[in-house]
Amino acid sequence: MTGRWSRRRRSIDVPPSWSAFVVLAVCLAAVVGAAVFVVVRQPDTPDSLTGGGARSEVLSTPTKVDDQRQVELVPEMRDGAAARVLRSGTLTSLDCKPGDTVRNGSFPVAVDGVRLLALSTDVPLWRDLDTGTTGADVTAVQQTLKSLGTNVKVTGRFDEQTRRGLRTLYGKAGRTWEGSTLRRDAVVWLPPNPAAVASCEAELGQQLSAGDPILKLRSTVLAFAFKAVPKDLVAGPRILAIGDVRVPIIGYQPISGPREVAALGATEAFRAWLDAEGKIPLPASLVLAEPILALPVPAAAVAVSATGAACLQRTQGGPLAITVVGSSMGRSLVTWDGISAEPVTVLIPEADFICG
Repeated sequence: MTGRWSRRRRSIDVPPSWSAFVVLAVCLAAVVGAAVFVVVRQPDTPDSLTGGGARSEVLSTPTKVDDQRQVELVPEMRDGAAARVLRSGTLTSLDCKPGDTVRNGSFPVAVDGVRLLALSTDVPLWRDLDTGTTGADVTAVQQTLKSLGTNVKVTGRFDEQTRRGLRTLYGKAGRTWEGSTLRRDAVVWLPPNPAAVASCEAELGQQLSAGDPILKLRSTVLAFAFKAVPKDLVAGPRILAIGDVRVPIIGYQPISGPREVAALGATEAFRAWLDAEGKIPLPASLVLAEPILALPVPAAAVAVSATGAACLQRTQGGPLAITVVGSSMGRSLVTWDGISAEPVTVLIPEADFICG
């Protein structure tokens, strides 16, 4: 009796074979696989996105959109110019420090003790200006004098009112201008919107010849052009934005207005572009100056006519002609003439529905 029970106990205590483990693992994998399949095949998607049935209704409220688009800018640069003296003599004074800006209408340099006037003009002064002299260089001098706060009218003729403007400019600096001629060698020409000083090119006591450089300016940005303009932009005035800086644009021509260029040129993104010597992109955004109202709807709610015109079906009224202003992840943003902030109920049309 004892031996029989002993043999039975030994048979019960035998560990399960590897084949049993394999069968159990396969069964568990099948159960887990079925569960995963159910989760993937049955996502919890709202009816407003799937469209529900063929005639589902969707209630939606218009929202404001600015149609933001990413663009890349291409700066148009001017190489750094050199400021030169046009008379020979000993350099007796020079206000020059890298990083500083030579102020238009200042007197930063002296040769043989005579202070020279720094003028930033569109046209370099290429001759002495006497009474009655006319030309583009005269116009440029008058424009600069006017921008510096003198009461000068731009006539294109070097006349008494221009001379009064020069005397006023000299007087503001505590200096005196005498005579009736603006001598070319009394002026140090600077390009329009001069940049900061890159380097000083002369030393005190140095003997200068006419045409010698006294300082060199940094490269200057003249304009910002669009590398490419996005297609299908929503119509309306737009603003270009880099960080917190926003400037209006006219069309999509290069931005060259002095104020706009100065504002964009002061951004961290542009400074990074300069530091990288133009080897990295200069990103910006195009947005509508005034956001518009647009209605978010499932993409399935938008019907299209044979000619490509889009429309919505409403619960009240006939088909509504619309313009699609954006789409993402199964949702479309649409607008139309006379859109208001009131909620709108639209229908998901049948598959064969075509706008009339």
